[in-house]
Amino acid sequence: MPDADVELSESAKSVVYVITSLAMGGAQNVLLQLLQGRPAGYQPLCVVSLRREPGVEDKVRAIGVEVFHLELNKPWRLPMNLFRLWRYLRSHQVDLLFSIMPHANLLAVVLKLLSGGRWRLIWSLHNTPQAGLYPRWDHRFLLWLSYKAARRFPEKIVVVSKRSRDSYVGLGYPPEKLVLIQNGVAVAEISAEQRQECRQQIREVLGLEQHAVLIGSLTRYVPAKNIPLMLAAFRRLLDQYLDKKTTLIYLLLAGENMVGDNAELQGLLKQHQLTEHVLLLGIRNDAPQLIQALDIATLSSLSEAFPLFMIEAMAAGVPCVATDVGDIAELFGGTGFLVEPGSVGALSDAWQYALGLPEAMLENRREAVRQQVVQRFSVQQMINAHTAVFNSQR
Repeated sequence: MPDADVELSESAKSVVYVITSLAMGGAQNVLLQLLQGRPAGYQPLCVVSLRREPGVEDKVRAIGVEVFHLELNKPWRLPMNLFRLWRYLRSHQVDLLFSIMPHANLLAVVLKLLSGGRWRLIWSLHNTPQAGLYPRWDHRFLLWLSYKAARRFPEKIVVVSKRSRDSYVGLGYPPEKLVLIQNGVAVAEISAEQRQECRQQIREVLGLEQHAVLIGSLTRYVPAKNIPLMLAAFRRLLDQYLDKKTTLIYLLLAGENMVGDNAELQGLLKQHQLTEHVLLLGIRNDAPQLIQALDIATLSSLSEAFPLFMIEAMAAGVPCVATDVGDIAELFGGTGFLVEPGSVGALSDAWQYALGLPEAMLENRREAVRQQVVQRFSVQQMINAHTAVFNSQR
């Protein structure tokens, strides 16, 4: 339970942020940016996390924001934690609930009901629902329950891509509530010398040769990300790479469940004989440095909305290869390599083409991807858009 009050100015309105977990991911990074940027006129009271998982909690606390864990992964603790949360919120001024991702959205509905409807509620959705992506009955039930709640409880629902908005409208979500706010990131100036120094440091930390090629994906091991296809494409790349120096090419996978004790993932690595060529790093706190050290940033997803990993890679000047899903085509704006979803050959060929570009062309592409983010997807644009939604009337 939070043990210190967040100091709020007399004129500021207080926001309780609710999120499924603080594991490292795109939605969590958006939360961090909102906590740091603080939409004008609003200050965070606390962050409520449904599950306790390693990731960005220390960064949240470093900003000066308290974190409250409900620990849904330990259900015997839930009643007491929920009671403590309610007692804490009831003793403070709460003006707005801003929830991120479906489970958190439903909890925020419960909190709104407990408040007698006094607290305003805004949802945020970071995925694109598609048929076939929800094999588990509980996930399908969650999608149905969210649809029912969306029509009644949240005043606005933030979506992060045009395709996501279209998908939710197709499911019956009220279009007048849906607000498009595409993700944004801060873009730092990075010199060629700084990039080279980061490349060397990361390769040293990972125990790799300094001239090793790194293709990387900072994502999660879930069906929508289609990691099995990425591994099949990487096997094909190793088999066909022109100079045959396959020992110097590695696939870096970081994020939730990208770990050695993931039995399904280990089975795929053995099947494709990739154990020595794939680096499983799990959740990391040095994601910016990992991204900057990549030769190619990639996604093999069947479904996306507006992936923050791709924006961060572009901001770092890293060439990007991704499947044409969500709003990735708009994000790239012709600066990245788009491939057909579900095609092993297309993904492998795009990697090989990008790795074969002359250095001068690569440098031009690095600058092009950076400028695309600077001009269209800045973090300040994202924060300003959230401020407008926060200020919207009932």
